[in-house]
Amino acid sequence: MAITTVRTTYALDVPTVRALDDLAQHWQISKSETLRRLILSAAKEQLSTRHANPRLAALRALQDGVKASRTAPLKTAPPLPSATVPMRVEPVSSPVKTDDSHEQLDSWLL
Repeated sequence: MAITTVRTTYALDVPTVRALDDLAQHWQISKSETLRRLILSAAKEQLSTRHANPRLAALRALQDGVKASRTAPLKTAPPLPSATVPMRVEPVSSPVKTDDSHEQLDSWLL
């Protein structure tokens, strides 16, 4: 079966060409085949993330959050007073006197 090819030209920077050469040598394939594989792989990954089920993504995010919270140290609140011990509430005197001027009250608030 014949494969239809389209010849095209791209301008690549030097680091990209070096990376392409290295990958082609490592995989022992041509640079054209290396580009084809990389482009198809990126396209497949892009499509899979674009069409991912939002409900499934939300569930995974929730599960990741639960996993993270299990490894984090627990923060506990201070113990509450026992219900059998009666609490005594005493009135607290206000630092503001009723006969003070508004300017003095404003200075205390700032």
